[in-house]
Amino acid sequence: MPAAIAPSRWKRLLYSILSVLFCAILASFVASLVQLWHLPRFDLRLVFLQTSVVSVFTLVACLPGWLIALGFILSITNLRGWRFFATWALGTAIGPLVLLGFSLFLFMSASGARTFFYPAEMAWFSVAIAGSSTLLYLLLVRHSQRRAAHSPATTPPPARSTP
Repeated sequence: MPAAIAPSRWKRLLYSILSVLFCAILASFVASLVQLWHLPRFDLRLVFLQTSVVSVFTLVACLPGWLIALGFILSITNLRGWRFFATWALGTAIGPLVLLGFSLFLFMSASGARTFFYPAEMAWFSVAIAGSSTLLYLLLVRHSQRRAAHSPATTPPPARSTP
């Protein structure tokens, strides 16, 4: 089987940022919907307002993880077989690890802090965003590789026969 043609770096960069934006906004919407669902008077405008605010904070919180993942995004080109799942696991782990690093930083820098705080709800939220955005990115790259493999521009010209 021939090696898959990797999309250009700019295309992989675009796929990654679009997948993070989409999944962060979708996760913010779902989190807002779940939180506001239990109110006595459910208001769709309130869901939109809270989703907007939560999305901004979520995107700011996703930025360090995306910057860390940028090195992997630009360097990993072969996503076939077990590498697909290994990359998915690596991308899913980046979000909670960034949150753990931030919590450790706050614990170490706080004078007189006696307890370590790792917010479990935020950890699950970061797993959901990191896992879904990594999966979406990988599926977009694989789709681009399949399209490039079947494109007539990438097939080699037929061999010439010499008399």
